[in-house]
Amino acid sequence: MPVIVCVKRPIPVRMAGPWDGTPERAREIIAFVGNTGPNETPGFIGDGPDGLAQVYDQLHTSWINVPVGSYIARGTEGEHYPIAAGVWARTYDVVGAE
Repeated sequence: MPVIVCVKRPIPVRMAGPWDGTPERAREIIAFVGNTGPNETPGFIGDGPDGLAQVYDQLHTSWINVPVGSYIARGTEGEHYPIAAGVWARTYDVVGAE
């Protein structure tokens, strides 16, 4: 099978963050992801001084760990997932705010 080279289409990605471990940012991210968790519960859990957090991935019906500094992205299917700060800095440019 030949190896092909592709370029992603430019699709706007809505994000919240970065996650900083604070209750204020947790409230902002919960408002962004909404009640997308199991049984229509909040799709983000984040609390405590150590910054532990998780976001619910609806496509794979699983919780994903969110390290401090990560952004929460909304995918093309409405799913949410973390993007590490370094990856975010290398691959995204901010083009607006809502």
